[in-house]
Amino acid sequence: MAHGGLLPEEVVIPVLEWFGDEDKVPWPRLEFPDGAEFLRDGWLFSVVLTNPHARSVGGGSIILCVSGTGGRVEHTFPTLAGGDQHRLEFQLAGDNLPDGERLSVDVTIRLRGSRGRSEVCQTNQYLVERAKRLVERTSEQDEFESMF
Repeated sequence: MAHGGLLPEEVVIPVLEWFGDEDKVPWPRLEFPDGAEFLRDGWLFSVVLTNPHARSVGGGSIILCVSGTGGRVEHTFPTLAGGDQHRLEFQLAGDNLPDGERLSVDVTIRLRGSRGRSEVCQTNQYLVERAKRLVERTSEQDEFESMF
């Protein structure tokens, strides 16, 4: 046979690609249950991390910052078993917003890698509702009252 082409048994067609034994990372669910409260030139809010998976979520750290500012705050959290929750309190510097606007927060979650691997991270942006308050106190009010 002198046709110059490949015979069918000489052609290799990849049917399956193997990328190793990487596990799907179980990320915790993040909620801001109380909203963001502005108090004296900064934002106060709670973050609740929940593990919605059957297997545990490795501990790690969570980094928050108000979008567009340089100030970051980092907290660590423990390993979360299936269904567990962990509440963290944050205070971030930032400017006040007009009523009705939501606070834009950048959140980076870093988890310790499984089986001795390096950490994995994920960054998302959240719009946090403003907490309902009757009165907001600013540093200007404090300065004015301290004059008397």
